Amino acid sequence: MDKKFILKFHIKGNLKKPKMYNVGRFKANCFNYPDIDVIFETEARLDEKINDIINEMNKHTQEKVYELTDSKIKYLYLDRIIFEDKNITVEEVYNKNKILYLSTNMFFINYYGAGARLEINLE
Repeated sequence: MDKKFILKFHIKGNLKKPKMYNVGRFKANCFNYPDIDVIFETEARLDEKINDIINEMNKHTQEKVYELTDSKIKYLYLDRIIFEDKNITVEEVYNKNKILYLSTNMFFINYYGAGARLEINLE
């Protein structure tokens, strides 16, 4: 019997599209993170690579503004998850610690985001 793993990605986003400004020799950025986590949930196989799942999700979250349906806030510009380890599988993360903290970049700019969290549970 195959084990089913449930992956939950907790991602933050900005209320307005993040912008980067040059002020003389300094870079300034403008952003506003509300206290909201958007949770993406999916099933995964043991042998699936975390990087492949993240890349698939980034394609969806970075194409357009994310619309919230059950909130006073209508739209969020979600952060893009950065994950460098191309070979680590769902099983390896699950066996190590079940929670993985991930770096992020702000929507469409290459500046540090608020970070993301991945939880892996066995169904």
